Amino acid sequence: PAHFNALAKNVIAGQGSVDTVSATFAAAAAAGLTFLEAAKLAKIAAGLVVGKIGTTTITKEMIAEFLAKTAPTQ
Repeated sequence: PAHFNALAKNVIAGQGSVDTVSATFAAAAAAGLTFLEAAKLAKIAAGLVVGKIGTTTITKEMIAEFLAKTAPTQ
């Protein structure tokens, strides 16, 4: 089993967060990612969506930007 801490620091609205997790996980798994990798991306997408007002779309560019900002520096 794997456990992931929540990423959201400023939760504004929770609408669509479960849909976001489901869709992101399914798309990532269908694209060939492992279930663990898909779950990590789904967690990121959910953290982003709850920080927005109302319902919103999370794009691959938004996820890429998040990953770029949080990547460890060497």
